[in-house]
Amino acid sequence: MINNNRWLVAKQYEKEWWKTRKNQIDFGFYRSYAEELVESIQGVTDIAANTSILEIGSGAGGIVTFLNSDKSYAFDPLEEFYASVPNFQKQRNQKVKYQTAKAEHIPFEKKRFDFIICDNVLDHCDDIDKVFLEMRRVLRDHGTLWLRLNIYTFWGRLIRLLIEK
Repeated sequence: MINNNRWLVAKQYEKEWWKTRKNQIDFGFYRSYAEELVESIQGVTDIAANTSILEIGSGAGGIVTFLNSDKSYAFDPLEEFYASVPNFQKQRNQKVKYQTAKAEHIPFEKKRFDFIICDNVLDHCDDIDKVFLEMRRVLRDHGTLWLRLNIYTFWGRLIRLLIEK
């Protein structure tokens, strides 16, 4: 569990990062991530129009923006900010339903989703155990969790700690 003050500082840092780039961000990187995801799940599962997908910590648009599903949902603690940026709005997939929420409190009923995306989220969370319990709660039996983490080297972690001070 991280200190709540550290979480608030990290959230503000994240918001400022996006704010300084909001007019020049192109969602091409999300498209690349979506292509990587689809390739990595071949032979395990498929994403179809009727696949119920949830992206946790979607950021400005999310991987879900570029997946072929008519049942796509995403949430992020900074969603109100992202929704206010015209450049982000015009690049988002309008079929995706975005919400403001934290991963520790997923705002959906039990066993709702076939596929959950959790990409570079856990290091932004306050209570990782709670996040996993929540993902398990909303994932259908035999559903798929796609989890990716960014791991810092010693020097990367040190620089990150200095930036957050």
